Order: sequence, then structure tokens, then C-alpha cells
Amino acid sequence: MILKGNMKIDENTKIIGRFHTIASPRGLNIYNPYFEETGTNAVYLLFHNKDPKVLVDGMRKLKLAGAITAGFESDTVLPTLLDELDANSKYIGKIGYLTYDNSKVVGHTQGGQGMFKTIKGISPVTNKKFVIVGAGNICKGVLFEIKKSGLECEVSIYNRDLSKAKSLQNDYSFVKSVSELSQLNQAHGDVLVNLTDIGGSEPDAIFTEEIINNFKAVVDVTFETENTNLITLAKKLRLPVATGWDMFTNQGQVCLEGILKEKVDFNILKKHVVAGLSEVVK
Repeated sequence: MILKGNMKIDENTKIIGRFHTIASPRGLNIYNPYFEETGTNAVYLLFHNKDPKVLVDGMRKLKLAGAITAGFESDTVLPTLLDELDANSKYIGKIGYLTYDNSKVVGHTQGGQGMFKTIKGISPVTNKKFVIVGAGNICKGVLFEIKKSGLECEVSIYNRDLSKAKSLQNDYSFVKSVSELSQLNQAHGDVLVNLTDIGGSEPDAIFTEEIINNFKAVVDVTFETENTNLITLAKKLRLPVATGWDMFTNQGQVCLEGILKEKVDFNILKKHVVAGLSEVVK
């Protein structure tokens, strides 16, 4: 990470921690350049320790503005160290970032909000049919956000583990059907949303032109590369797309706005996400 020397550091600078179990620097080359370009009086620093208590105690003593819990999202000890969890974190069982305010450390999750914003970026939600691939935490978060929004839509879920999908169907009346992933070739709707590792850490042997052609837009969560097979095929078919890098940006926007309590410019942040992930994602 090389900055141009224009970042303002003073007694009012808000320090945001990247909490990890190892010295993993992802995001330092995204958020700090964003702060510099926009004149935001904040800095993003790496703090790593295998024990989350050490990091949370340090956050309280140093009065950090907040932290992104990159290495501890599903850690079972972390929630016990906090003063409070927001409704999303309680439901999903995952903590993506922390805020420190009025001597209270509060846990939040950003995946569902980030993906909901990503979907809304390419398609209205009302009266649309969404086909979601995957029934994990991000899917749970998206459904939570749809319900919270009060917008009317229809969702179908395709997943390898049908029991997970059926559990979500029981929780949300707008989830109209659930099917095994092997039946995806029968799916159709307005927006196809991939919320799995397919195309990223897992090779894509699923998505084909025939499947994608049954939709009007495509959203992908995978960010190991921006142009996954799914996105490449959708572009070939001239469909509107939102990539994993859009999702990464929206998640980052949710975290930063939650911690800094100020608006974050999506377009400027996306520029630095593209530059930063191009460096670190292989």
C-alpha cells in the first residue's frame, strides 16, 4: 500500500481495525486509499492475534472507532466478548464488523445488506422473481433484508442440502419453492443470484448459457476473479450483471458507514476495490 502523503492524521482520526488471526492485509490497500482520496479522517490498520479477547480488549482500551472482524466472522467466542449484537448478527450467527460507541462494543453483519444493495443496483425488487443458488449465511441475510424492506417479491432457492433451503422456506413466505442444485436447468425468473463459491474456490461445472438465458439479469457473490464463468456468459448474452467486486464494495460501504457514521461514496470505493483486489486476488 503506497499513499501519496495527503492523508490527515491527527487527534480526531478514527482508527478502524482489521481483526484477523494472521497477518492478512486484504483491504488495507482499498480503504486507506479511499480515505486519502475523499479526505476522510480515518485509517484502517491490521491487528492480528489468534485470541479475539486480546483484540476486543485492545479495542476498548484504545477506543477504536470500530473493526472489521475478517478472521473471526464465525468465531464462537467473539459474541461472548461483546456488549450487544444487532438483529442481523443474532439471526445469522455471524459477525462482520464491530462498532464502539458510548463505551459499548456492538457486533453487526454486513453480508445480507451488501448483497441486497448489490441486487437492487441492477434490478427493482418489487414483483420480481429471484432464483438464488445457495442457502448459506449470505442467503439468510438477503432474505432477512427483503423481509425487513417490506417489498413484495418471489424467491426460489437451489441448494445441494435441501434441508437448509427448506428451513429458510419455513421462515419466509415469499420463498415459494426450494429445489436441489441438480435441477437448476429448470429454473427461470428475473434475476439469477449465485451465493456460493462456485466459480471461485470451487470450479464451475454448473452454469451454462442455457440456464443463464432464462433470466434478465445476473448477480455473483464470488470475488476471487471479477469475470467468473457465470459473469462471462451473462455478458456474452448481453445481460445486466453485478459482480462479486460490486458485492465487495457494497459490503465495505455498509461496514464503513456503520463505523464512521457518515456517507461513503460507492463509485470512489469501487474504484479502489477494483485496484486493490486486482493486486491481491489471484
